[in-house]
Amino acid sequence: MKDKDLLNKFNEIEYKIGLIQFLIPYAEQYYNNGLQVSENWRNQFKEIADNNDTLKQFIENNISVTGNDKDIIHKDEFIQDYNRYTGEKASFGDILSDLKRLGIRYDREKMTKGKRGCVIGVKFNVIEIDTVANQMNDDDKPKKKQISRNEIFADENPYESGVNTSNQSIKFD
Repeated sequence: MKDKDLLNKFNEIEYKIGLIQFLIPYAEQYYNNGLQVSENWRNQFKEIADNNDTLKQFIENNISVTGNDKDIIHKDEFIQDYNRYTGEKASFGDILSDLKRLGIRYDREKMTKGKRGCVIGVKFNVIEIDTVANQMNDDDKPKKKQISRNEIFADENPYESGVNTSNQSIKFD
C-alpha cells in the first residue's frame, strides 16, 4: 500500500515529532561511537576500489617494485607505458599522488639518461617469450628468450612512433 501523500504529512507537527523521536537514539549512537561499518562492508569497499585502481593494476602487471635505489625509471617512460596500458593520455602529475599512495617514491632531482625526474625503487618486468620456429632447439622445443620493454617498444618501431602503417603488412610465420 503506497501513501502518495506521505511527504505532506510531515508538514504536521505530530509527524515531525515522531520522526525526531525515532532518529534521536541513532543520532546519539553516531555522535558517541562514530559511524560503525561492518568488516564485510569494509572488505567489499576495498575490493571494489582495488578492482578500479588502474595504476595499481598497471604496476602489478608491468613493474617490479624492488625498493632498490639503483632501480629507476624516468617519469616520461613510466607515464608513456602507463598510457599505453590504459589507453589514456594522463600526465605524470595526474598519477603522482597515486604513486605516493601506493608507496612508490619519486625524486624530481634524480637523473637517468640525462633527464631529471625518476620513479625510484622500481623496474620494468622482463618479458619471456617463446622463440619462433627457425630458432628452435635441436629437440624441436621452443626455447625461452627474455626481452625488455625497450626491445618491444623501440623508437624505430613504426607502430609506436606514429608513422602511417596502412600500407605495411605484418607476417606471422
